[in-house]
Amino acid sequence: FISSLYQILFRVMDWRQVFWSNLA
Repeated sequence: FISSLYQILFRVMDWRQVFWSNLA
């Protein structure tokens, strides 16, 4: 359960990074 939670968290962080880089 914890591992899947971390996987989702990393995915969200990666999505935010791509989102902000696209805004710039």
